Amino acid sequence: MKREVDAGHDVAVVVSAMAGKTNELVEWCRDASPMHDAREYDAVVASGEQVTAGLLAIALQAIGVQARLLAGLADSDSDQRRPCIGTDSRDRRFPN
Repeated sequence: MKREVDAGHDVAVVVSAMAGKTNELVEWCRDASPMHDAREYDAVVASGEQVTAGLLAIALQAIGVQARLLAGLADSDSDQRRPCIGTDSRDRRFPN
């Protein structure tokens, strides 16, 4: 990612939860209640991806990449909302 940014490209990265985390979060929902609301279930299960995205953004910032978590962007292959990391330095949300 850094190499692409250093070459002048704007980069967007879609992340997934770390191995085993989604299954763990699903199990926590089931343990809390066998009948749960879909909205809260989605929020809990998506938290694994939020952690990965935040950690990746922090790691990229540590090596000089102006990365930002862009939570809840739509995945082009589905209706799901997924966290992304963006590096567009022209975006006003990025400090210079």
